[in-house]
Order: sequence, then C-alpha cells, then structure tokens
Amino acid sequence: MDTAGTDPAFFAEPPRESWGYAHEGHELTWVISGGATLVLDGAHFRVDPERALWIPAGLAHEVRPDPGSLLLPLYITVAEFGARETRVRSIARTPEIEEVGRVLLQPGLTTATERAAKIALLRRCVCAEAPASGPRYPADPRALGVARSLAAFPASPLSMEQWARRAAISARTLQRHFVEETGCTFGQWRTHVRMAAASDLLRAGHSVAYVAVQVGYTNPPAFSTAFGREFGMPPSALHPEPVGTR
Repeated sequence: MDTAGTDPAFFAEPPRESWGYAHEGHELTWVISGGATLVLDGAHFRVDPERALWIPAGLAHEVRPDPGSLLLPLYITVAEFGARETRVRSIARTPEIEEVGRVLLQPGLTTATERAAKIALLRRCVCAEAPASGPRYPADPRALGVARSLAAFPASPLSMEQWARRAAISARTLQRHFVEETGCTFGQWRTHVRMAAASDLLRAGHSVAYVAVQVGYTNPPAFSTAFGREFGMPPSALHPEPVGTR
C-alpha cells in the first residue's frame, strides 16, 4: 500500500537553493566538502570530492548545492587552455588532478610556469575523458517532482501509478511528460538514474550485491543484466575485487 511516512517524499519543489550563470572562461567545478547537482541544458550532473565537472566557456548552468556543502569554481581562460573543447566532462579527482586543483586554488602562491604546466595536464585529462552525460529531466513541475524523487531514492519500489497519485496526475499523463520531455519512458528513465547511482557506488568500492539492493534490485543477476545493457560491461568491471557488503 502507498502510505505516507514509509515511502520516499515527493519533491514537488527543489530541495535546496540554487543559482545560475555562465562565464567567458572555462570552469572546473571543485567540491571542498559535500556535493552538488549542476544543471546544463536540461541534463543533471553530480560533483563531489571524488569528481569535478569541466564546464566549457559560455555554457549556462545552474548550481544546486547540497546543504552545508562548500564549492569553489576554478576558472581557466580560453587563451590559457588553448584547446577548443565545447563538451561537458566529468573529471575523476586523481592525485594528478588534485595537484591541479591545489595550484588553481592558490594563484598567488604558484609561479606562472607551474600554473601553465598544471593547465596543460588538465587539458590532457579533459580531452581524454568521454563527454559527460546525465539524464534529461522533464519540464512539467509534477513530472519533475517525480523525477527528482526517483533520483533521490533509486531503490524505491513505487510503481508509476503510485508516483502519479502522489503527484496528483494520471499515470498516462505522467508517462506522456516523460516521453515528450526526456525522450524516455518512465521505466527507462528510472533505469538510467538507477544505473548512474550504481556506477557511483561501485566506483566507491561497494560490492555488486550491496549496490544491487541500494538501487532497487533484490536479484543481483537481474541488476547485472540491467547494468550491462546500460553500459555495455558487467558491474564487476567497475569493481573487480570484492570488498564485502559495505
């Protein structure tokens, strides 16, 4: 039964404050603590202490920080960067990239030569990364509330009909908004956000069985099949060495 208090809340409104802007130069969105969601051309991307986001010059974006988070945008001029790179990239914060961040965060404490060397390293990393992608969210406020809830609670077992009732909308209309505004059916969209969440958990070192449950699968083989269909590889490719069920 669909009862309040036992299921995820319906996000009818944005759960946190946000702001939007665009810059003449490139930006590397850098998280000191916490995390944030960035919205670019309708697609949503997450940044946290493990991944930064490369945003090309002139691209309008909205920042939605998690409560208590600390973010610092790192700016690089178009002339400094050199290469023409117009696509958003999610950048893993490897030790090398952490060193880039350290230099860019302290412009007065590093030499021009050191800054140029770190920007050259960043350029190689940005150009080597595959373009980042994120699920496009529906524009209708009711469907958007459902989408936010699905992304926040990927393990929720609620059906499309149950979510539609929470949003005071018919299931048929909810499905239509997802198809017309995201290009995906409700079920496809939920699978996309579940697999995105699973990818993050696997990279963090969690076991396949644990991750399956966290994104709504009681059957690990079914999860592995869905993951393979989404990414073209088994979940073990992101987490080859089991580390228990943490």
